[in-house]
Amino acid sequence: MAKRSFAVLALAFALVGPIVVHADSSEDGKSDKSSEQHLKKKHEALEGQAKAERVQRQQMQELKQIQQKEQLKEQLSEEQKNEPVVAKDSPSTEKRSHLWRRGAQVPADFAEDKSHWIEDWQQHSLSEPGQDKRWLQVKSGFVLMDIKTSVIEEIVLGQ
Repeated sequence: MAKRSFAVLALAFALVGPIVVHADSSEDGKSDKSSEQHLKKKHEALEGQAKAERVQRQQMQELKQIQQKEQLKEQLSEEQKNEPVVAKDSPSTEKRSHLWRRGAQVPADFAEDKSHWIEDWQQHSLSEPGQDKRWLQVKSGFVLMDIKTSVIEEIVLGQ
């Protein structure tokens, strides 16, 4: 009978053993799945971080381009401030525009047109023209010219 008990016990172990081994391997499978999920989450996080860095680089490039455009605008506006005034309302502009700068000569037809002469220079906060000098209005600015030579001696913008 001891042999028979031993045989039953051996048979029970033979049947139960694979179940226990299978259960252990299924627990390993669970840990494999959890580690796979962990790795997948880590991978997704790294992808998200890489995407955020790409977006940030792109935004920085766009910002630099905007700053460069603003600097160009500032440079152009500074250059335009230093350029001479162009008269577009003078009679000679029908042919071509005239550049107004100190030392240049006022076109004769413009200098002789009394509609451009400024008699009330005080109201425009201009200095007294002096002998043989005359203020002329050119658009929103003023030009002081020598009457005899028509040479521009002073330019005052936007008063």
